[in-house]
Amino acid sequence: MGFTERDRTIAATVAVVGVGTAAVLVALCNKRKIIQRFRGPLYDQTIRVVTNAEECQQIVGTLRNHCRDYRILGFDCEWVTEKGKRHPVALLQLASHQGLCALIRLCQMKRIPPELGELLNDPGILKVGIGAIEDAQLLRSDYNLKVESALDLRHLAERCRVPGPYGMARLAEKSLGLQLDKHWRVRASDWEALELSERQLKYAANDAHVAVELFRLYADRVLRCGIFTTRKKWFDSLMTEIECFLDQRYKDPPKSQKGATSGGKNGKKKLLD
Repeated sequence: MGFTERDRTIAATVAVVGVGTAAVLVALCNKRKIIQRFRGPLYDQTIRVVTNAEECQQIVGTLRNHCRDYRILGFDCEWVTEKGKRHPVALLQLASHQGLCALIRLCQMKRIPPELGELLNDPGILKVGIGAIEDAQLLRSDYNLKVESALDLRHLAERCRVPGPYGMARLAEKSLGLQLDKHWRVRASDWEALELSERQLKYAANDAHVAVELFRLYADRVLRCGIFTTRKKWFDSLMTEIECFLDQRYKDPPKSQKGATSGGKNGKKKLLD
């Protein structure tokens, strides 16, 4: 059966429309990335301070809703050390990809709602940060809160061949062009104070928000998302790709082996070519 001139015209039109649609999608995606870079990764930041179980239940529900679209939370903890002795974790920071950061003041809460424990223990939601495994262990020790699927971002930075060392401030500057406030007076301030200062709030929230942005950047390098790939399918594939790093401490490579890698669950880490 031969093709008529009309058939050829229709086929050519469909092909042009398909290519044009793909080009528009790519352009919109690139434009969105440019706008985000111009605004900065902390442009849409919202901070919520939580001091009781009822507020905690509400914010956990909101964070869960945000995680339906992108299953990660920026994760960090703050505490007071006095005369060399560490107090229980005073502040838990959880940030979503939609710019919300919950500052949960555990030191002021008479009761911790089960919803918080269920969120932290959900293996389908990544909790990302620097030293995330150590923070998870402190929550388990201090409040019997079990954290599943914690990811130390230094694993991804190493895999993406980001030059070390890998502190939060250094990675934020190198990878995102951000200057974080890491002054020791804030870092070592009173996180159990009745009211936290504006500087403390920004310091704590920024760490969790930046963790989300670093994950976004490194995850995209580890596994590119195709134009027609759904976010869920991409994220499921990414989870398989980075599974060896989940709940694994990061170990700095020996000084004599800069660029070398240390083992994860499968005994090795892959670097990006």
